[in-house]
Amino acid sequence: MRKQIRLKDILFSASVPESVFNAASDFVTLEEYGKAQSLIEESWLGSIVDIGSTVVSGDRLLSLYAGILLATKEYEKLADFFLSTDDLEEFPKLYLVKIKLLGFNGQIEEAIERCSAFIDSHDNPIDWLVADYLSFRGSAYYRFGNLQASQDDLEISFSLFKLQNNYFSMGVSANYKGLLQRQLGNFSASELWLTRALDSFASLNLPRKQSMVLLNLGVTHYKSGNLKAATTSLNKSLKIGKEGNWTHRMLFPNIALGNVQRMKQQYKSARRHLHTAYQQAQDLGYPREEALALEFLGDVYRDENKTTDAQRFYSRAMAIGQSIAPEGDIVMELFRRQGELLFAENKPAEAIAELNKSIKLAQAMGDRFEEAVALRILAEIKLEAGRYTKAEELITESVDILKDIDSRYELSLSLSTFVELKMRQVNRSDSSLPPALLLTQAWGHATKALDHAIFTGAKSLIASCQKDLKKVSDQRSIQERADRKQLAVSGNKTRNTYKPSQSIIHQSQKMREAVDLTDMFAQTEEPVLISGPTGTGKELIAKRLHMNSNRAENKLVSVNVTTLPATMFEREMFGHVRGSFSGADRDGKGFVGEAEGGTLFLDEIGELSLEMQPKLLRLLQEGTYQTLGDPTEKTADIRIVAATNASLPEMVKAGQFREDLYYRLCVLDLNLPALKERDGDVLVLLRHFLSEAAGRAVELSSYFETTSLQHLQDYHWPGNVRELELFARRVHVQMKTRGEIHLQLNNEDGVALDVWGPNLTFNKSKNEKKLAMEAASGNANQEAVQGFNRADERERIAFVLEQCNGNRIDAAVRLGMSRTTLYRRIKRFGL
Repeated sequence: MRKQIRLKDILFSASVPESVFNAASDFVTLEEYGKAQSLIEESWLGSIVDIGSTVVSGDRLLSLYAGILLATKEYEKLADFFLSTDDLEEFPKLYLVKIKLLGFNGQIEEAIERCSAFIDSHDNPIDWLVADYLSFRGSAYYRFGNLQASQDDLEISFSLFKLQNNYFSMGVSANYKGLLQRQLGNFSASELWLTRALDSFASLNLPRKQSMVLLNLGVTHYKSGNLKAATTSLNKSLKIGKEGNWTHRMLFPNIALGNVQRMKQQYKSARRHLHTAYQQAQDLGYPREEALALEFLGDVYRDENKTTDAQRFYSRAMAIGQSIAPEGDIVMELFRRQGELLFAENKPAEAIAELNKSIKLAQAMGDRFEEAVALRILAEIKLEAGRYTKAEELITESVDILKDIDSRYELSLSLSTFVELKMRQVNRSDSSLPPALLLTQAWGHATKALDHAIFTGAKSLIASCQKDLKKVSDQRSIQERADRKQLAVSGNKTRNTYKPSQSIIHQSQKMREAVDLTDMFAQTEEPVLISGPTGTGKELIAKRLHMNSNRAENKLVSVNVTTLPATMFEREMFGHVRGSFSGADRDGKGFVGEAEGGTLFLDEIGELSLEMQPKLLRLLQEGTYQTLGDPTEKTADIRIVAATNASLPEMVKAGQFREDLYYRLCVLDLNLPALKERDGDVLVLLRHFLSEAAGRAVELSSYFETTSLQHLQDYHWPGNVRELELFARRVHVQMKTRGEIHLQLNNEDGVALDVWGPNLTFNKSKNEKKLAMEAASGNANQEAVQGFNRADERERIAFVLEQCNGNRIDAAVRLGMSRTTLYRRIKRFGL
């Protein structure tokens, strides 16, 4: 029978040979704690010491032995071991084990104080023992919630261990640093530190330690929303545990895999992992892991809408969590979960109380992930109560935190809540924002949510986000139809009911897809290339991209490249400094400088000369430029949107456009359809333009008879929407001056399409009708014009003035008359 091991009996004596000690140390490194413990106890108590052999000091032996007891969680035996001696400062390694025991027994503050006293008493920063104390104090600070202090200690200890080539301790410090960064929400940094820890343990061939770090990596991955990477890491961790037959190394990944499967809505698999983990935790006597398994099982049943079962698991987990750490992370997470359940059971007041407890603990621990999730649920409660302002405040805070920590799964969920908020506001009569703008905001949130969901790989989440997108898209179509109907019947006298920056008139599916894509692209910072035939609305799309982007509060600077001579390109585009050329008496910003913080729209980009293309390429590639006359390089904070009616790929093949510039511009590609491809849009747009010209809502039947409307739809509109807008202005002028419409359009097959209305009589001769149409279009010769009656001449002058935007000098030139003659007729006709 073995006699009891007492510290006082052996502290100042040695009874184990160096060879035995080294063998035991090797077993500890390999985490074969049972073999190490047996070897020490048998050698020590069996008195098999060769008197002539080198023996280890008592404190080294006891430090190793106590460390084994600590690793195997034999806390009671370890406590007995230290009972007889309090003053161990002269044995630093053994003293550190005692401090660790204090920490594991919940006396974290005292453990930190003792560590600090030891560290402060050692002035030499390269004292290797200081690294051990710093490493443990860093982990203690982490558990105590002092994350900044933890970060400092762990970084210093890692550096000291690196100087020692102590890969094992480097791995321990890097692992804790990874956990710390995860708690702070710095998931990329967490992955970096955990990968360092994994490399350290892999270099020592320590599978159990690798399993531990792979577990932590998996948890970091699923918190950041990368469920595929999480599953891979966790399965590797579980595989190592199974191969080594280490129950505790199977327990932890089973818990985490259960949660990942739950997030994927694979509930059967989730339950299997979690029930296995629960049994393993009970067998090992690990209460914390038992509580975690119960917590995640509750989540599974909650997601399956089995709230009674979920509450049962949460209650059991809470009882364990409060017995371990009343203000710990498990209790914090369970407060949030119970708040969710109470909300589902229509008990908002009780739910808010639980959620506020969770948020308070999360903020105290610096757990931004849990804080953001709890804020989202609070926002949902406020939304259900109709408190939209408060709901928006809370969900904005949740989204901001999740963006900051890059937690994409939860961010997708919070953005979906934002979508629901905006959709509900659309139907509120007291909303301060117009429905079109609210729907645009909802679309932006929905597209971002889908983007993050796709990153996670969670099919159920992707499907949910796609459903949100369809709901918003359908509502936008309904809203636009309602707006058009309102325009037709309201009699609103306000001009420009539909402003280009607010709405793009359409009802065709092709244009709907283009608008939806525009709104999706608006949320990014990447360059956009808008292509399409002349007159399809490329500048209008560019304005929409800007107005729906995060740069909307800054300027949109539009530049038509064809107006920039090659000799002036640099000066106009990038600006100049005073004295850089003759006449430069002051600095000039240039278009890039004007667009700082906003969007630079380059129209007709295909016309940019080959000589100038490299200068634009530098701006796109490096984000830098130089003003004329200034050698200092400047950085541009702009987004570039370009447009062209030319085929840039064909120009690249022909050597007329740089391939590298094309690919830089075409990160995101928007192709606008010709008007003839937009089924159903011609008459909708025509009514819109006529209403703008009239300054009130109009009906097409008040301008055209039925056959003419069909002709308008059959016409191929080579000038696209721009041609249709000019046509509408001509129609308005004819109606205003003559009270009737008679125009002719020549289709692409050469067939003339007569357009008339609303009650045009054909009493005029064929020649007179021809002259009337020519006069209205500005193509009649002056002799023919002389023969028109006063109404015809009045109509033509009014139309030309309209086309010249009221500029009488330009109108006189076009009409072929002197300015004084034009002024007299304007006065005579009352124009």
